[in-house]
Amino acid sequence: EVFSTYSWKPRSALEVQTGLAAEFSWLTQTGSDVGEERSLQFAKPSLDIWYNADASTQVWFSFLRDVGQLDFDDFVATVNREDDEVLAGNPELAPEKSWDFEIGAERRIADSGGVLNGRVFYRRINDVQDLVPLGLNDSQPGNLGSGNHYGFELDTSLRLKSLFKIDAVLGATYLWQESEVTDPFTGSRRRIGNQPRYELSVSGR
Repeated sequence: EVFSTYSWKPRSALEVQTGLAAEFSWLTQTGSDVGEERSLQFAKPSLDIWYNADASTQVWFSFLRDVGQLDFDDFVATVNREDDEVLAGNPELAPEKSWDFEIGAERRIADSGGVLNGRVFYRRINDVQDLVPLGLNDSQPGNLGSGNHYGFELDTSLRLKSLFKIDAVLGATYLWQESEVTDPFTGSRRRIGNQPRYELSVSGR
């Protein structure tokens, strides 16, 4: 992979960064039922904009082209000896590719009291990876076509020293997300993979 970035500050409170990455890979597969070589090339542009509304508030926008990585276990056949079955691979499997958009804001609480973050995101995904039919009774990893993934995330980290006489930090993250892709078995729209709709985590130290 090779990449280049360029940063520009048209104003003291505004920063713009553009980038372009190029990814190259080669794959050779040899076996009893497959023997092929293929090369993959991807261009990945990006754009990031940060705006400091005041000394404590920052707003940002992000756009990028993202390319996933192939998992070795997905494009070659493997044997599950515990269940006495062969898990079929897919030598033609393509990596997921997506256009990612994100808008967010950060608010820093006075006197180092903590940070509040929020972001809204949308991803248009091509070549979604999941299981596809193989014959009448089997399945294999494959690409489902295009799908959508969107949601929002809230994140906070609060220092309790300003409220109580203890030096402690309380953190919490809440994520809501939705996705959709066409199921290759039923033809109906469904969520992508086993993706959860909600995630909540709380931590303290």
